Amino acid sequence: MSVHLFHAFLDLYLHHGMWMNIWIVVIEFMFAGLLWSFRYLIAVRMISVFILLYGLMIWIFAENMGRFFAPFVTFLAGSPGAGLLLAVTAAFLLLQLSIWRSKLFYRGLIYGNAIYWLSFLIFQWISESGFWTALGYKRMLDTHPVHTPRSLYSIFIYITQFGIYHPVLLTMVLGMTAIILVLLWSVLLWNENFLRVTTLSSVVVLMVMWVIFQSAGFRGEFALALGSEPLVTMWSILPL
Repeated sequence: MSVHLFHAFLDLYLHHGMWMNIWIVVIEFMFAGLLWSFRYLIAVRMISVFILLYGLMIWIFAENMGRFFAPFVTFLAGSPGAGLLLAVTAAFLLLQLSIWRSKLFYRGLIYGNAIYWLSFLIFQWISESGFWTALGYKRMLDTHPVHTPRSLYSIFIYITQFGIYHPVLLTMVLGMTAIILVLLWSVLLWNENFLRVTTLSSVVVLMVMWVIFQSAGFRGEFALALGSEPLVTMWSILPL
């Protein structure tokens, strides 16, 4: 049953991949916008139910339950479990919204953002994945986007070719960025004066990486439009 559904889904994507990616990105940012508007409780809960089911469907059928045991598992490319992350985010909206104002939840969001960047730092240095190495950047290039607009593809090509010839330098830049963001989020536990700077920095870095490495959702694999960056951006703005 699941195999037939997966192939049917794949066939649909092969014929309508670009528009499906566009609508996924639109839905993600509509979702992010709803997080700012807690007065519309019914609308928020309706969209959260839809995205909860949609995210689980993506996680099960399009990502094969997150591809946890797949070779070359990457942290930014929607695996493991970007669809699951989307579903969990939506599930939180179904809770009493007073939880968003609690100090415990606020600190939980800070810990969550810090752990995300720490995890990114660890994952990019795992030698088995080889993702942030010359071989990894070459693999990105070999599996280039098939639905990418030319301007986004040019950026993708330039950065990945730079990574092929200077993998240590580019990986060091990514690593130092992650370290700085981990420290900034950790400092917020004692000093909240840096909240806006930290949040804005995270959002900018996430969106830049999303545009570069995922071509703003236009990449050829369906799961990549549901990459982790837009989702973590939502989590980053919640403490505001």
